[in-house]
Order: sequence, then structure tokens, then C-alpha cells
Amino acid sequence: MMASRMTFQVLMYSFSMSVFTGTVIADEDLAGRLKSAHRNSEVTVNPGTLTSPLTIDRPLTLVGESRDECVLEVTADQPALSIRSKQPVVIEGLTIKWQLESSDGRKGPACALLIQDSRVTLKNCRLIALGGTQQCPSAVQCAGFSKVTIEDCHFEGFDFTVNYSGGAEGQVIDCVILNPGHCGLSVFAGSKVDVSRTIVTGSEYHGFRCTGGTLLAHDNLIIANKNRGIYLGNKSAKGRIANNVIQNAGTGIGAFAQSSVTIENNVILDCTYAAIGTRDTCPLKIRNNILMGNPRGIVVFEESGRSQLKLTRNSFWGNETAAENIDLPDQTLQADPQFTAHEEGDFSIRSSQLNEAKQGLVDNAVLREVWLRWKSLKESTAASE
Repeated sequence: MMASRMTFQVLMYSFSMSVFTGTVIADEDLAGRLKSAHRNSEVTVNPGTLTSPLTIDRPLTLVGESRDECVLEVTADQPALSIRSKQPVVIEGLTIKWQLESSDGRKGPACALLIQDSRVTLKNCRLIALGGTQQCPSAVQCAGFSKVTIEDCHFEGFDFTVNYSGGAEGQVIDCVILNPGHCGLSVFAGSKVDVSRTIVTGSEYHGFRCTGGTLLAHDNLIIANKNRGIYLGNKSAKGRIANNVIQNAGTGIGAFAQSSVTIENNVILDCTYAAIGTRDTCPLKIRNNILMGNPRGIVVFEESGRSQLKLTRNSFWGNETAAENIDLPDQTLQADPQFTAHEEGDFSIRSSQLNEAKQGLVDNAVLREVWLRWKSLKESTAASE
């Protein structure tokens, strides 16, 4: 059967709700319209504000006519939107604003959007915390055997903003994660996430965290996060971190337990403690990074007495100390990368020595685009204050 197109003033998969768009639609009318919805329908939501939770339990595409004007604004001890469908669901062009109604809500799935054992694409949406981090623990929980792609979405507030756990997998692409309490993106044991071209900034603790899962992080701008740009632990992490700019963190990348991650071709600069900090139990592969303007380039914390670190050629410039508790290999480079204009997001290097050694970013153009998005975000935020 070909997908049918259904345009409702409001669509909601629940037994009761109130809608404020100038009129109130009776619950009985909504129930009748829901029953007539075909599987794989494309459902359009007109501008308006929905104030009760929504549940989707079948494959469909839900599209808001205007992202900023199609709003699901919920205060409740349950998610604003729950999705449970093994067949594909697409959510596009909506704003979700959410907070818990009471402290009892923390006992359940305390998130604005719950995706459980489902295949979901979340695209061009905004998820905004209505309250503080205690009232807004999480924006998105991708749980169980879910496969979730999050693309071109904006997140603001929340304590642990985007989470993949229990075997969930997916991609996070071209997103903005603004002002998380503890962490912008978390990958838990058994889960795997590929995150690219994403900005995470303003975290009180970490930008990304991988604890027992697999993190593939590339082409991201991880900037102005207080504790660590990327936290690998407490459970051992796996994955690859490449072609990112990590700036203005306490520590750019911190590794714990027996995390086994390849860290290559990143630029890590202007941290307040270290560019990279690791326990000696971590068999990290660290190569071709530029570490610049930090108190410490690399620091190793001795726990086992026998370092597992696999450190090859990297470049150091303007650090107070290049390395602490580890000897740098002979191929280490101490040279100014001569960035074209890193203050403006251009990290292309003019040093022939570093270019020949293939140090730093392998794709400066993509980071330049991400940086310009961040600059525009800062300007628009400043203008609205």
C-alpha cells in the first residue's frame, strides 16, 4: 500500500491531551482520527502547542510545518515523546520542550524523548530543557536494540543530553549540543555511536563520554567544556577520535580503566590542565596530533607501573611541559604549526615540516564549516541576550 498523507491540526498517540492553537480539539475526535491513520503514513502537524505526552507505536513520518512553531511542551513524569516501533519512524521539524513534574519522575525514563527498541530518524528538531538539570535529566534516551540517527538537531540544557545504552547504535550528525549539565553525548556499555560535524559547548563537565561502549568521533568542534572535552571511562572505552578540534577544556581527552582508542590527527589546544591525560593501563594509540598552548601536552598517571600507551609521532608547541611521566619518542616534532587563522577556525598549517609529517587535521575544510556555525550560534545568542 502506498504511503498516505494525513494532515491533522494535531496528532497524538495517547488517550488524552489538550491543544492550544486558538481552539481545543476534543479527545474523542483525536481518537477517531488516530484510528484512521495508516501505517507508514506521513502526518503533518500544523503550528501550535501540544501539552501532553505523545506515543508512537507504528511506522510513520511525523513532520512539523514549522520547526519553531510546532511545539510539544510538556511537564510530566514521563517522556514528552515515546517511540516503540521496530519499523522506521521519522520525526522532523518539531520543537520539544520538557521537564519533570516531580522528583518521583526520576525513577522512570527521565527524558524528553524515549526511543526503545526502535528504528528512528530525528531530523531538524529542537529539544529544549524547561528547567534545571535536576528537572531535565536527559533530552534523548536511545535504549535497547534501537538504531537511531540524529541529524541537524539543536539541544539546549539537560544534564546528560543524548544517550545511547543497552546495545543501541546510531549516528549523530550536524548537531549542536549547548550547555549540558554533565555531558553532551554519552555512549554506554554495548552501544556504538558515530558522531560527526557536531558542536558541543558549555558543559559543566564533559563534551562526549564513552563508558564501556564504542565511540567514533570525527570532524567535531568540542569547545569550552569545563572538565574534559572527551571522557573515556569509567568502564573501558573503544573507538577512534580523529580530525576534531578540542579547545578550552580542563583536559582535552581523558582516559581511564583499559580504554583502547585511537587518537589521531586532532588539534587540542588551550586546555587548562592537559591536552591528553591517561592512566598507564590504557593502550591508547596516539599519533599525528597537534597539542598546543596547554600546561601539559600529555600526562600519564601511573597505576600499574607498566605503561600500555602506544605513542608515536605527535607535534607539540607552546605547552608549558610537553610530556609528564612519559618519554616522548624520537620522531616527536616540536614546531609551530603556523595555523593560517585558528582564532577564526582555519586550522590549516603552513609549516612544511608538519605538513610533510601529516600532522593535525586531515580535513580542515569541514572543521572550518563547523567553526563558522559555532560563530554564528555565539553571535545569535549574544544578540538575543
